[in-house]
Amino acid sequence: AQPFGSVEALYSISSTQPFSVVDNFLMIQQPDDCADECAELQVYDAITGELRLTTSHNTNSIIEFVDILHDGKYLMTKSVDSVTDCATCQTAMYLWSLETGELVSTFDYDGWIESRTGSIDLNSDETLLMTHAINSIEHNILQLWDVLTGEETLNIDLDRVNADLVRFDMSGEHFIVHYNDYVQIYDTTTGHLEHTVNFAAVFRDISILH
Repeated sequence: AQPFGSVEALYSISSTQPFSVVDNFLMIQQPDDCADECAELQVYDAITGELRLTTSHNTNSIIEFVDILHDGKYLMTKSVDSVTDCATCQTAMYLWSLETGELVSTFDYDGWIESRTGSIDLNSDETLLMTHAINSIEHNILQLWDVLTGEETLNIDLDRVNADLVRFDMSGEHFIVHYNDYVQIYDTTTGHLEHTVNFAAVFRDISILH
């Protein structure tokens, strides 16, 4: 179904409200003066105009992060209370199914996820969520979460080093943290750092061989 009659009408509506496009999905937020409905987010297929999901967050919350996971199967959102005193702000992350329109899991969360791809990932069997964010003392924190329970299973302080990308491997037994010129490989269960690959050293060795 195309609730606005045409894709052109859909884009006309989106031009009057805050919106973003991620991986062929158009996400429209309610305008700033929408009172108790400011946390509503509508997600459309940007090609067909089909409404895929309408999220509902806590009253008077602001959605500050959205991303699409697993080739359009899931939507991740993060919201924060729209209050002046952020010492009492309540923040949370939500995982939504774009196939069923249902809320899959909620995670109690306190950190700033940068509005870019690469900050979050799901493992291949969709049981673990990984997030990379900046906490209140400006440290980069990598966390693993149980999708079923919403509980944190691993927390690694990366200090003030900002990672470019975090990803699980295909088996889910390890995950990688990619920086500007090196990659670190961790054990998913223990959080133990197993390997560090320095790109500069690899390129130097290659140049010597040639």
